[in-house]
Amino acid sequence: MNVMRTALTGLAALLLGSGTAAPMVLQGQLSGEVPPSLSVGIWTVSPAGQPQQLLGSASAPQGHWQVTLSAPPAAAPTLQASSLNWPGLLPPVEVSGGGSGQELRAYAFSDSNHNGQPDPGEPLREVRLRDGDQPLFLVWVDRPVRVSGAHGYQTELQAGWNARQLVLGPSIQLRPYSGQPLNSRLSP
Repeated sequence: MNVMRTALTGLAALLLGSGTAAPMVLQGQLSGEVPPSLSVGIWTVSPAGQPQQLLGSASAPQGHWQVTLSAPPAAAPTLQASSLNWPGLLPPVEVSGGGSGQELRAYAFSDSNHNGQPDPGEPLREVRLRDGDQPLFLVWVDRPVRVSGAHGYQTELQAGWNARQLVLGPSIQLRPYSGQPLNSRLSP
């Protein structure tokens, strides 16, 4: 009995200390006319904003979609102030806490064979996500980190998935995602 208890306690400690973050669920409604075979996916993006790795996707019947992010990106770059090109973030940029991280963006594609990923001939179209009236910024980090920049930009990111409402004005504010369905629009 004691061996079993010790093994379970050790397993629980291993799982709790492994840094695995709870999944993040994003859901939304695409505005306008939506093709019947459209799917929405969440990708990691390069510093230049190019989609790299598909992390999760879902079909969007009548424009309704829901994507659950659970497995972290395969390889996230080290967070360096000089290479961050995040929305609203202007120099001077400071990163404290180190670690690795990856910006995420939503893209739609016509999933004609319903395999959940874009195939040749199924180009990606960026999906602009809004939490209420404000743009939504998505990022994954492997440990807690603080990022700050000009005009009051400051955010504390927890290890794992992070979604922030980006409020632009004289100062830049980042607020936690409200959890409400997102307004989403396909880019031209």
